[in-house]
Amino acid sequence: MDRFPTKNRFRNSPKINLNIIRKKSAIPACFMAGFQLLIAVDILNAFEAYDLIDAVLSKEKQPRILNSADIELKPQDPQPLFSPSGDFNGDGLMDMAIAGIYGFPKKEAYFLLVGTQLQNPVRYKTLFFKEYSKPIFIHKPGTTGVKDPGNQAFSTTPCSDCTDGTDYHWNKERESFDLRPWESRMREYKNLPHIPELDMVSPETVDKALQIVGNLTDVKLFIAGLKKSKRDLGTRVKPAGLKSTTPATQVRVQIFEKKKGGEKLYDEILVDVESGKVLSRKSQRK
Repeated sequence: MDRFPTKNRFRNSPKINLNIIRKKSAIPACFMAGFQLLIAVDILNAFEAYDLIDAVLSKEKQPRILNSADIELKPQDPQPLFSPSGDFNGDGLMDMAIAGIYGFPKKEAYFLLVGTQLQNPVRYKTLFFKEYSKPIFIHKPGTTGVKDPGNQAFSTTPCSDCTDGTDYHWNKERESFDLRPWESRMREYKNLPHIPELDMVSPETVDKALQIVGNLTDVKLFIAGLKKSKRDLGTRVKPAGLKSTTPATQVRVQIFEKKKGGEKLYDEILVDVESGKVLSRKSQRK
Protein backbone atom coordinates (compact mmCIF):
# COMPACT_ATOMS: atom_id res chain seq x y z
CA MET A 1 0.00 0.00 0.00
CA ASP A 2 1.14 3.52 -0.72
CA ARG A 3 -0.28 4.98 2.50
CA PHE A 4 -0.69 2.61 5.42
CA PRO A 5 0.03 3.40 9.09
CA THR A 6 3.10 1.53 10.30
CA LYS A 7 1.97 -1.21 12.69
CA ASN A 8 4.88 -0.98 15.13
CA ARG A 9 5.15 2.79 15.34
CA PHE A 10 4.08 2.75 19.01
CA ARG A 11 6.40 -0.06 20.12
CA ASN A 12 8.25 2.19 22.57
CA SER A 13 5.16 3.97 23.87
CA PRO A 14 5.13 4.44 27.67
CA LYS A 15 2.51 2.72 29.81
CA ILE A 16 0.28 5.17 31.65
CA ASN A 17 -0.71 4.74 35.29
CA LEU A 18 -4.27 3.43 35.25
CA ASN A 19 -5.18 5.47 38.33
CA ILE A 20 -4.35 8.66 36.43
CA ILE A 21 -6.48 7.53 33.49
CA ARG A 22 -9.40 6.72 35.78
CA LYS A 23 -9.27 10.13 37.42
CA LYS A 24 -9.04 12.02 34.16
CA SER A 25 -11.41 10.00 32.01
CA ALA A 26 -14.00 8.94 34.60
CA ILE A 27 -14.30 5.51 32.93
CA PRO A 28 -16.55 3.13 34.90
CA ALA A 29 -14.61 0.40 36.67
CA CYS A 30 -16.41 -2.31 34.69
CA PHE A 31 -14.84 -1.03 31.47
CA MET A 32 -11.39 -0.92 33.03
CA ALA A 33 -11.34 -4.53 34.14
CA GLY A 34 -9.22 -6.73 31.92
CA PHE A 35 -7.68 -3.81 30.03
CA GLN A 36 -4.02 -2.89 30.17
CA LEU A 37 -4.29 0.54 28.65
CA LEU A 38 -1.42 1.67 26.47
CA ILE A 39 -1.72 5.27 25.37
CA ALA A 40 1.07 6.91 23.43
CA VAL A 41 1.09 10.26 25.19
CA ASP A 42 4.29 12.04 26.08
CA ILE A 43 4.47 11.76 29.89
CA LEU A 44 5.76 15.30 30.19
CA ASN A 45 2.83 16.63 28.18
CA ALA A 46 0.02 14.38 29.52
CA PHE A 47 -1.30 16.94 32.01
CA GLU A 48 -0.79 19.79 29.55
CA ALA A 49 -3.23 17.97 27.27
CA TYR A 50 -5.94 18.14 29.91
CA ASP A 51 -5.02 21.74 30.71
CA LEU A 52 -5.66 22.52 27.03
CA ILE A 53 -8.95 20.61 26.99
CA ASP A 54 -10.14 22.30 30.19
CA ALA A 55 -9.17 25.75 28.93
CA VAL A 56 -10.77 25.75 25.47
CA LEU A 57 -13.63 23.23 25.58
CA SER A 58 -16.88 23.35 27.48
CA LYS A 59 -17.05 21.00 30.44
CA GLU A 60 -20.75 20.36 29.80
CA LYS A 61 -20.08 17.31 27.58
CA GLN A 62 -17.12 16.08 29.67
CA PRO A 63 -14.41 16.06 26.98
CA ARG A 64 -11.36 13.86 27.55
CA ILE A 65 -8.56 12.10 25.68
CA LEU A 66 -9.66 9.09 23.64
CA ASN A 67 -8.15 5.86 24.96
CA SER A 68 -8.12 2.16 24.09
CA ALA A 69 -11.14 1.40 26.30
CA ASP A 70 -13.29 3.60 24.02
CA ILE A 71 -12.72 1.72 20.78
CA GLU A 72 -12.76 -1.82 19.43
CA LEU A 73 -9.18 -2.93 18.81
CA LYS A 74 -8.10 -5.74 16.51
CA PRO A 75 -6.70 -8.63 18.58
CA GLN A 76 -4.03 -9.35 15.96
CA ASP A 77 -2.96 -5.71 15.65
CA PRO A 78 -3.72 -3.71 18.81
CA GLN A 79 -3.16 -0.01 18.21
CA PRO A 80 -2.66 2.46 21.05
CA LEU A 81 -3.61 6.11 20.61
CA PHE A 82 -1.28 9.01 20.04
CA SER A 83 -1.31 12.73 20.93
CA PRO A 84 1.64 14.33 19.10
CA SER A 85 3.24 17.56 20.27
CA GLY A 86 5.61 19.91 18.48
CA ASP A 87 5.91 23.35 16.98
CA PHE A 88 3.28 22.88 14.28
CA ASN A 89 2.96 26.56 13.30
CA GLY A 90 6.61 27.62 13.59
CA ASP A 91 6.12 30.20 16.37
CA GLY A 92 8.59 28.58 18.75
CA LEU A 93 5.91 27.38 21.18
CA MET A 94 4.76 23.86 21.92
CA ASP A 95 1.56 22.74 20.18
CA MET A 96 -0.44 19.55 20.68
CA ALA A 97 -2.98 17.52 18.69
CA ILE A 98 -5.53 15.55 20.73
CA ALA A 99 -7.99 12.88 19.61
CA GLY A 100 -10.81 13.11 22.11
CA ILE A 101 -14.20 11.82 23.13
CA TYR A 102 -17.15 13.31 25.00
CA GLY A 103 -18.50 11.62 28.11
CA PHE A 104 -21.96 13.08 27.41
CA PRO A 105 -22.23 13.84 23.68
CA LYS A 106 -25.25 15.68 22.36
CA LYS A 107 -24.59 14.75 18.74
CA GLU A 108 -21.00 14.15 17.60
CA ALA A 109 -19.20 11.95 20.14
CA TYR A 110 -15.55 12.51 19.07
CA PHE A 111 -13.30 15.48 18.36
CA LEU A 112 -9.88 16.56 17.13
CA LEU A 113 -8.36 19.45 19.03
CA VAL A 114 -5.09 21.19 18.15
CA GLY A 115 -3.92 23.96 20.44
CA THR A 116 -0.91 25.88 21.69
CA GLN A 117 0.21 27.19 25.06
CA LEU A 118 1.00 30.92 25.18
CA GLN A 119 3.21 32.47 27.84
CA ASN A 120 3.12 35.55 30.10
CA PRO A 121 0.48 34.93 31.21
CA VAL A 122 -0.03 31.22 30.53
CA ARG A 123 -3.08 30.73 28.38
CA TYR A 124 -4.22 28.42 25.59
CA LYS A 125 -5.21 29.04 21.98
CA THR A 126 -7.09 26.74 19.61
CA LEU A 127 -5.38 26.14 16.24
CA PHE A 128 -7.90 23.60 14.96
CA PHE A 129 -11.09 22.00 16.28
CA LYS A 130 -13.64 19.69 14.68
CA GLU A 131 -16.19 17.19 15.95
CA TYR A 132 -16.82 13.77 14.38
CA SER A 133 -19.26 10.87 14.60
CA LYS A 134 -16.38 8.32 14.63
CA PRO A 135 -13.01 8.15 16.42
CA ILE A 136 -10.02 9.95 14.90
CA PHE A 137 -6.55 8.36 14.84
CA ILE A 138 -3.44 10.58 14.72
CA HIS A 139 -0.15 9.55 13.07
CA LYS A 140 3.36 10.98 13.13
CA PRO A 141 4.87 12.34 9.87
CA GLY A 142 6.64 9.63 7.89
CA THR A 143 4.71 6.69 9.40
CA THR A 144 1.85 6.22 6.93
CA GLY A 145 3.57 4.69 3.92
CA VAL A 146 5.95 5.34 1.03
CA LYS A 147 3.89 8.26 -0.26
CA ASP A 148 3.94 10.04 3.11
CA PRO A 149 5.51 13.50 2.49
CA GLY A 150 7.07 13.61 5.96
CA ASN A 151 6.84 17.41 6.26
CA GLN A 152 3.29 17.67 7.63
CA ALA A 153 2.50 18.49 11.25
CA PHE A 154 0.64 15.17 11.60
CA SER A 155 -1.86 12.98 9.77
CA THR A 156 -5.28 11.58 10.71
CA THR A 157 -7.34 8.57 9.64
CA PRO A 158 -10.88 7.45 10.52
CA CYS A 159 -9.56 4.01 11.59
CA SER A 160 -6.28 2.60 12.90
CA ASP A 161 -5.10 1.08 9.60
CA CYS A 162 -7.02 3.03 6.92
CA THR A 163 -5.46 3.84 3.56
CA ASP A 164 -7.63 6.98 3.35
CA GLY A 165 -6.53 9.89 5.50
CA THR A 166 -5.58 13.54 5.76
CA ASP A 167 -2.26 15.39 6.16
CA TYR A 168 -2.24 18.65 8.18
CA HIS A 169 0.12 21.38 6.91
CA TRP A 170 0.32 24.76 8.63
CA ASN A 171 -0.36 27.72 6.33
CA LYS A 172 1.51 30.75 7.73
CA GLU A 173 -0.30 33.26 5.54
CA ARG A 174 -3.77 32.14 6.58
CA GLU A 175 -2.64 31.11 10.09
CA SER A 176 -4.56 27.83 9.84
CA PHE A 177 -4.04 24.25 8.72
CA ASP A 178 -4.30 23.14 5.11
CA LEU A 179 -5.97 19.72 5.06
CA ARG A 180 -4.67 17.59 2.22
CA PRO A 181 -6.45 14.26 1.61
CA TRP A 182 -4.43 11.15 0.82
CA GLU A 183 -6.58 10.17 -2.16
CA SER A 184 -4.37 12.05 -4.64
CA ARG A 185 -1.36 10.02 -3.53
CA MET A 186 -2.98 6.64 -2.96
CA ARG A 187 -2.34 3.58 -5.06
CA GLU A 188 -4.50 3.63 -8.14
CA TYR A 189 -6.78 0.59 -8.20
CA LYS A 190 -7.63 -0.51 -11.71
CA ASN A 191 -10.65 -2.47 -12.86
CA LEU A 192 -9.69 -6.12 -13.19
CA PRO A 193 -10.42 -7.94 -16.48
CA HIS A 194 -12.29 -11.23 -16.63
CA ILE A 195 -10.00 -14.11 -15.66
CA PRO A 196 -10.80 -17.24 -17.73
CA GLU A 197 -9.09 -19.60 -15.25
CA LEU A 198 -11.76 -18.78 -12.65
CA ASP A 199 -14.27 -20.63 -14.81
CA MET A 200 -12.28 -23.85 -14.25
CA VAL A 201 -13.31 -24.08 -10.58
CA SER A 202 -16.61 -25.84 -9.93
CA PRO A 203 -19.27 -24.21 -7.74
CA GLU A 204 -18.97 -27.13 -5.27
CA THR A 205 -15.22 -26.55 -4.90
CA VAL A 206 -15.77 -22.81 -4.46
CA ASP A 207 -18.26 -23.43 -1.64
CA LYS A 208 -15.91 -25.84 0.17
CA ALA A 209 -12.92 -23.52 -0.19
CA LEU A 210 -14.81 -20.49 1.13
CA GLN A 211 -16.09 -22.53 4.09
CA ILE A 212 -12.53 -23.54 5.04
CA VAL A 213 -11.23 -19.98 4.81
CA GLY A 214 -14.31 -18.55 6.52
CA ASN A 215 -13.54 -20.59 9.63
CA LEU A 216 -10.15 -18.90 10.15
CA THR A 217 -10.24 -16.59 13.17
CA ASP A 218 -8.53 -13.60 11.55
CA VAL A 219 -10.72 -13.87 8.44
CA LYS A 220 -13.80 -13.81 10.67
CA LEU A 221 -12.50 -10.65 12.33
CA PHE A 222 -11.74 -9.06 8.95
CA ILE A 223 -15.24 -9.80 7.64
CA ALA A 224 -16.84 -8.56 10.87
CA GLY A 225 -14.82 -5.34 10.61
CA LEU A 226 -16.03 -4.75 7.04
CA LYS A 227 -19.64 -5.34 8.03
CA LYS A 228 -19.40 -3.04 11.02
CA SER A 229 -17.98 -0.20 8.91
CA LYS A 230 -20.41 -0.97 6.04
CA ARG A 231 -17.65 -1.83 3.58
CA ASP A 232 -17.94 -4.49 0.88
CA LEU A 233 -16.33 -7.93 1.05
CA GLY A 234 -14.97 -9.62 -2.07
CA THR A 235 -13.85 -13.21 -2.63
CA ARG A 236 -12.28 -15.05 -5.54
CA VAL A 237 -11.48 -18.75 -5.91
CA LYS A 238 -9.09 -19.90 -8.64
CA PRO A 239 -7.00 -23.00 -9.39
CA ALA A 240 -3.76 -23.38 -7.47
CA GLY A 241 -1.98 -23.77 -10.80
CA LEU A 242 -2.61 -24.57 -14.43
CA LYS A 243 -0.05 -27.39 -14.68
CA SER A 244 -1.32 -30.95 -15.00
CA THR A 245 0.73 -31.91 -11.92
CA THR A 246 -1.23 -29.55 -9.67
CA PRO A 247 -3.88 -31.45 -7.65
CA ALA A 248 -7.41 -30.51 -8.72
CA THR A 249 -8.42 -30.31 -5.07
CA GLN A 250 -6.09 -27.38 -4.39
CA VAL A 251 -7.35 -23.84 -4.99
CA ARG A 252 -6.33 -20.32 -4.07
CA VAL A 253 -8.85 -18.15 -2.22
CA GLN A 254 -8.48 -14.39 -2.35
CA ILE A 255 -10.17 -12.31 0.37
CA PHE A 256 -10.36 -8.59 -0.33
CA GLU A 257 -12.22 -5.35 0.29
CA LYS A 258 -14.07 -4.00 -2.71
CA LYS A 259 -13.11 -0.39 -3.37
CA LYS A 260 -14.12 2.16 -5.95
CA GLY A 261 -12.32 1.23 -9.15
CA GLY A 262 -10.69 -1.90 -7.75
CA GLU A 263 -9.92 -3.78 -4.57
CA LYS A 264 -7.63 -4.02 -1.51
CA LEU A 265 -6.32 -7.56 -0.97
CA TYR A 266 -6.43 -8.90 2.59
CA ASP A 267 -4.92 -12.32 1.88
CA GLU A 268 -4.53 -15.12 -0.67
CA ILE A 269 -4.88 -18.57 0.90
CA LEU A 270 -3.98 -21.94 -0.64
CA VAL A 271 -6.36 -24.66 0.55
CA ASP A 272 -7.02 -28.31 -0.18
CA VAL A 273 -10.76 -28.88 -0.28
CA GLU A 274 -10.41 -32.65 0.04
CA SER A 275 -8.49 -32.57 3.32
CA GLY A 276 -10.06 -29.31 4.47
CA LYS A 277 -6.65 -27.86 5.33
CA VAL A 278 -4.94 -24.52 4.73
CA LEU A 279 -1.65 -25.20 2.94
CA SER A 280 -0.14 -21.71 2.82
CA ARG A 281 -0.92 -18.00 3.06
CA LYS A 282 0.50 -15.20 1.01
CA SER A 283 0.46 -12.82 3.99
CA GLN A 284 2.00 -15.40 6.36
CA ARG A 285 -0.81 -14.74 8.82
CA LYS A 286 -1.56 -17.49 11.32
